[in-house]
This record gives sequence, structure tokens and C-alpha cells, in this order.
Amino acid sequence: MAATSLQALAPDREVLLGVGVSSPVVARDWHGASYPASPLAHMREFIVLLRECLSGDTVTFAGDYYQVRKFRLGVEPGERKPKIVLGALGEGMLRLACQEADGVLLNYLPASHVSWCVEQVRRGGNATIYANIHVGVGDREAAAPRARYDLFSYAVVDAYANSFTRAGYGDAIQAIRAAHRAGDRAGALAAVPDEMVDAIDVVGDETLVRETISAYRHAGVDVPVVFPLTWGAARPGRSGIDAPSCDNPAGHRCARDLTPACEEAAQDAGEDVAVAVGRNWHRHARRSATAMSRSRAARPPSTSTSPPA
Repeated sequence: MAATSLQALAPDREVLLGVGVSSPVVARDWHGASYPASPLAHMREFIVLLRECLSGDTVTFAGDYYQVRKFRLGVEPGERKPKIVLGALGEGMLRLACQEADGVLLNYLPASHVSWCVEQVRRGGNATIYANIHVGVGDREAAAPRARYDLFSYAVVDAYANSFTRAGYGDAIQAIRAAHRAGDRAGALAAVPDEMVDAIDVVGDETLVRETISAYRHAGVDVPVVFPLTWGAARPGRSGIDAPSCDNPAGHRCARDLTPACEEAAQDAGEDVAVAVGRNWHRHARRSATAMSRSRAARPPSTSTSPPA
């Protein structure tokens, strides 16, 4: 209903409806919800049902996981309907995205690992490939501790640990998880290597941001989604940022100030780039993108909901 309502309000814009199975930690521990025993089958059925519901027809559906009787949208859909984008990491979910969804959203991976993901997607279809690209304009050394914590908090989640391992960080992931199991938080953080930080949570000058976005595009990403990092934010007179800083306990720039710099760099990196604007809950490294706008000047911006991390 929400996605169709947005589409009705903006019929000339592209609305992206993000879905994803998430992870046991996020589903159970953070939200008190159950996690499916068969995530792939569960998500396949959900997308099939979702697409039927978005059609505007009356839907009666009897599946293994969902039962719906005589559902119909309260908003009359037009010719353009929301596109379904599936958040995916593993081989099975990537292939499901190309079979059932309109697009796939990659997350927390270096540009060097994009080609493997693209290969899985292209085996079954031509879904649009989006990727969250975590970049910030600022001081790399000041940002590094936050970046290490961010990557550590994802490395202890099995699905991301497997993805990081496929990307070439297997030894580091084993060390991080071993220290975490032993209750050694400091050791786990220290085990996050510099090369992982510099490939996934990229902070530097605007040139580095542009080059990073271009690297993902050249690796096969159709629409880079710039996820601005606020860590180590440059102060007035550095890296071209001279907007006033906002008040916060850590003394870092808020996303409101940093997004224009990242967006400008994104525009320079290519026509079809999205910018995700959201809040960072650094305690749990949760991401919630609340708005995405295309930077392509030749057409109106898209409206999007974002898949869960």
C-alpha cells in the first residue's frame, strides 16, 4: 500500500520497494520476530505474492508461508508500478533476485567482489544491480575506529561473514569471530584489517569517493547507491567542506552536512547514481535508508524504500 501510494503520488518517478529476509540477529534479537527456517523458499513466495498484490487485481493466495483472501489495493495503480528490489548476499538469494525481482541490492562488499555477484545474477536474468557504497569525505585516520567497529559488527553475522570470506577476507573473519566468542572485544576490533576498511568503508577526499563509486560501476553495478559515512568528517577548510558542523557528542558532522559533498562527488562519478540519506545507529551498526534520490539531472528523482541490511 505504501509503495503504491507513493507511485500514485509520483507517477513519473521510479519507486523502488526494497525487501529482504535480513538475518536471525536482526529479526529475532532486534525486532522480536521469527526467522524463516527456509529463507530462500520463504522469500520466493513473498515476492510472488507481493507482485500479485501490486497488480491491483483481487488476490487470493494459498502458499506454504502466506495465505491471503480477497486482498485488493485501496489505491488504483497506474501503468507504472513499484519495482521490487531484493537485498541479497549469497548465491541462492542473488539468483532468486534475477528470477523473481526487478533488481538486487548488494551491501557491504568491496568493488572487487561485485563481479562474482553479477555472475550469479546474470545466470538467471537481467535484474538491475544496485549496490550500497559506503563512502565519506573526511579524515581516514579519524574514521578508522568507527569503520572497524562497523565491519566487526557485521562480521559476527553469519551471512555477512560468509560474504566477507568469499570476498577474500576469510582469515580476518575467523580472527574477528574467534576473539568475539572469547569475549575479547578489543581483539576483535584489532583483527579488522586496514585493507578491509579501505575497501568497504571508504573515507578520504572527494577524488577518492569519485574513484570508489566508479570502481563499483566498472565492476558491474548498474546503479551505485552512495551511503554517506559521517565518521572523520572534514572540518571547515578541509576537503572542500565548509558547511557548519552540527552539535553531537562525538563532534562529527551530521549526514545533513555531509550528504551534499558525497552527492556532488557521486554526480561527478556518473549519471545514474542514488544517494541514501539515513541515520546510523553506531551502537548496533544498523542502517535505515529513509530516502533515496537519483542524481540524474535529465529525469525526476526516484523515490525508494530500502532493503534491510
